[in-house]
Amino acid sequence: MDNQPTPPGGASPQAPTNSNSNPNPNPNPNQPAPTPPTGLPATGDVVIEPTKKKHKKSLIITLICVLAVLLIGGGAFAAAYIINNQPANIIASAVNNFITADQVEIDGSVNFALQDSEEFGLESFSLNFDDRASGLSNTTTATLNINFTNGASAPAIELGEVLLNDGVLYIEANGLQDFYDNAFRDNIKTTLMNQILYGSSTTIVTDCVATDDEEEYTDCVEESTTVVEVDPATEAAASKAVDEILDQIGEIITSIDDQWIEISIDDILSSDMLSTVPDSTRDTISEAYKCTISTLNQIPSYSDELNNVYSQNSFITMTSGTDSFYNISLDANNLAGFLNAMPSTKLASDLATCLNTDVSTANNVTIDEINSALEYLPQISAKFDGIFDHHLTELKMSEQNDYYSLATDLKFSYPNNIVVNAPADSRPVMDVVEEVYQGIEKISSSLYEL
Repeated sequence: MDNQPTPPGGASPQAPTNSNSNPNPNPNPNQPAPTPPTGLPATGDVVIEPTKKKHKKSLIITLICVLAVLLIGGGAFAAAYIINNQPANIIASAVNNFITADQVEIDGSVNFALQDSEEFGLESFSLNFDDRASGLSNTTTATLNINFTNGASAPAIELGEVLLNDGVLYIEANGLQDFYDNAFRDNIKTTLMNQILYGSSTTIVTDCVATDDEEEYTDCVEESTTVVEVDPATEAAASKAVDEILDQIGEIITSIDDQWIEISIDDILSSDMLSTVPDSTRDTISEAYKCTISTLNQIPSYSDELNNVYSQNSFITMTSGTDSFYNISLDANNLAGFLNAMPSTKLASDLATCLNTDVSTANNVTIDEINSALEYLPQISAKFDGIFDHHLTELKMSEQNDYYSLATDLKFSYPNNIVVNAPADSRPVMDVVEEVYQGIEKISSSLYEL
């Protein structure tokens, strides 16, 4: 091996210096490099890791806080839900909201059927209606349908009503003429002819031995009908007279069919038909009516007092039913307490002032009277919406006994856009009364001629 030349000065040759090399080389390459002394910066590109423990601790604290809020808030929500959805609280909330609502709309139907329909010839009738109310001002449209035992159905009658907050009432009936001509005129004629010509009923009273030994006799009433033979000419004359009567009835009906009739207390009191009534009496009637209307317009302002009276005499009880309905029943004791407490309320006092009466002398309602009335109460169920604030949304009533069956379904909503206006064209009620009165006079004359 050739020797390298020695530089001047006798120094041994050195390897090239690397600027990135460690100034303290590790003599043992198999051992880890020594750690620089504390406080001294390490040379070279050394990366220092962030402290992860601190970040993990903050995250855990945040999660605990969120969980606590959820648990506490959820528990409070659950408690409030349970409390507010107790039957008594649902009723109290719904009653208050119904009283204080600015506007309520009611859609529904009432169906009534006779069990012994053959006796009356009437099988059933139904009423479908839409009631839109805004305070005292409200408007209602309804359709009446009647079915007879012979399978026939009367033409439907459409009824309309508008009541303004000043107490002026408008009513309308459409279809009265068709209803009369097709459903009742022939029946009325048959009845009149039978009464006038074809038959009479006589009553014979005889003594019968009583079944009770303590009584010797009792009266037994026996009825018999005898057929009367009528001359054809007489029958024809009677038929003509009855037709004239029925025509006059038809004219009366035509005068009010499909027309809005305005009923105003001032117009009624100022009519010629009441001209003999003293002015003081008319003024008293007018003031009482207007005062009553004004009081009824302020019903929401009495809500706190009414709710307080109800809370002390909560007579409505509920139990869970089916399809989210509650079964409704009334407590006789609390209902009596509620009714007996009402005369002491400001509402009753204000109404009594309008009518110039003294409600303090009203007789208390007894429990027996309430129980007697509740015997005829149909089965009632109701549905409500809301979690914390409840509204009545549906009410059903049903009853079936030996005399009739009843089914009612009412739906409630609380819109904010109901506008109630007076009909554009109407007739004063006293004009109609005068016309009807003249028609009745003609009918009376025709009956007298018979």
